Amino acid sequence: MYHSPLKLYEYMAMAKPVVAATFEDSVRTLREGETGFFFEPMDKSSLKHALIRAYQAQEKLPALGQRARQVVVAEHSWKERVRGMIAGIERVLEGRS
Repeated sequence: MYHSPLKLYEYMAMAKPVVAATFEDSVRTLREGETGFFFEPMDKSSLKHALIRAYQAQEKLPALGQRARQVVVAEHSWKERVRGMIAGIERVLEGRS
């Protein structure tokens, strides 16, 4: 299932740790216990446990939020996206695709 990670990027850019379902985009974007918390899609018990983990980490949430911001700026900003695109285009042009 496709889900745009745009909201994840927005929350992370605001230095907010994220609780997200384990879809491909969120797994590629977040780091469990470092920038957010995962739960299995359509699994209320898994969501409950993710919320419990977040609640138990409430003193660490500001630091997790700052780490989330660092990650999104370093790895998912438009600047970094364009760098990745340029590198891909250069590989194709050089025949290394």
